Amino acid sequence: MATFSVTANELKYASGSSWSSGKARQGVYSGTRYEGAINLAGLADLDFSNIAISQIQMRVTFGPAGGDSTKYLTFYKATKNSISGSIASMRGDSIGSITVTEAYNRTVTLTFNASSNAGLFNTFRDYFAAGNRVLLIYVPRTRGTYSGGFCYDYLSVTALTLTLTFEYLQSTGTMAATSVAAGSAARLNITAYNSSYTHKVTWKFGSYTATQSIAAGNTYASYTIPLSWLAAIPNATSGAATVILETIDTSGASLGSYSYGFTVTVPSSVVPTISSVTASPVNDNSVISGWGIYVYGKSKAKLTINGAAATPSRLRPT
Repeated sequence: MATFSVTANELKYASGSSWSSGKARQGVYSGTRYEGAINLAGLADLDFSNIAISQIQMRVTFGPAGGDSTKYLTFYKATKNSISGSIASMRGDSIGSITVTEAYNRTVTLTFNASSNAGLFNTFRDYFAAGNRVLLIYVPRTRGTYSGGFCYDYLSVTALTLTLTFEYLQSTGTMAATSVAAGSAARLNITAYNSSYTHKVTWKFGSYTATQSIAAGNTYASYTIPLSWLAAIPNATSGAATVILETIDTSGASLGSYSYGFTVTVPSSVVPTISSVTASPVNDNSVISGWGIYVYGKSKAKLTINGAAATPSRLRPT
């Protein structure tokens, strides 16, 4: 399993549309209801398209705000990936609440996965995977108020680090060389994020195809491009080829494919050579037919090309 951690780069709070920095508040204090915003901009550095998230952890530092009893830390989605505007315009759908014991002047780790806070886990996972970076904390209703003027769930967050545990889905590949001569081996290096995954590699050039099964643990696939495949480019010295890497999980299910392009070239041993070209006049006019000269507007030329075809032959009579 791999992990990715990001620390909030912005913590702000507001009761209207003027945001203050340094912490995120939720709840009511002295009759004012606050909304907090937590910006996790670093999530943009993680490619969610090729991972399966199995766990989310939040390491949350609470400031000395409110009481020291159990509180409900309540999350909302944000309508944008920046913190600005009114708290109502920032606030999207509810994500849900989690109970935190002594959410006062201490750091706690909150865990979300399929067996612990599963509902929140699914919502957080999908929310982040959709490209969202900002979390809001907000209490829409007050359970009660202490004599000090703060509600039961009033709190502040002064730091938050999010850690995602995940597994890569598809393996990726890179061509060892982007140009390969026919008759030589093309090599695809494979980065498998799960050592138990197997792979299917398909080489394509024109109408020609070859498929290989690559056992788990192997880090590359190699295939010698047959010279016969050069029939796909009878009038060229190179052509575009493709290799497709398909990842197969331990149950035999395909996790998807990636395609990589490369160039197949005609080796010098296969390119035909021309040693000489001679020309002789052709005169259909009976008056000049035996003169062996060229007459402007009357004569044609016969070209004689001497050369050698390689194997397989790439010379064609015309």
